[in-house]
Amino acid sequence: MQHRLTHSNTLRPGLGWYAAFGGLAFFVAALGLHVSLRETSFIVPNVLAELFPIGMIVWFKTTVLRIDNNIIHYRSLFGKADIPITDIISAKLKVGFSGYKPFERLVVIARERSGEREYILNLTLFTRDAICEWLEIFRKHFPALET
Repeated sequence: MQHRLTHSNTLRPGLGWYAAFGGLAFFVAALGLHVSLRETSFIVPNVLAELFPIGMIVWFKTTVLRIDNNIIHYRSLFGKADIPITDIISAKLKVGFSGYKPFERLVVIARERSGEREYILNLTLFTRDAICEWLEIFRKHFPALET
């Protein structure tokens, strides 16, 4: 599998996610076109069904984890966090299952003006090899990472 760690310590989702949901979007569009040609009342539901895989691709495209200038930058469609490494109190890699779904998370506790704040960085979209590479870079800045 291709690593997605780029020159600036940036981690992006693996290409497999794009292929899976891109293929799903194409399949839904082809099936919708086939059905809509015969029954025009299915045009609106088909367009709505197409929004799900396109939304997933947008989520993958916006998800980035990067270390620059001793700051962890995490961005996703659902949120953004910039965590100075000097403010990190603890960091723990959590891997497991929630029900039937596997998860990989980096849980970071950082100092803030009003106390402490917990950041949960979702690593599930990234390939295992790329996560390991990124964590090695992170360990150079924060050797106390718990795994």
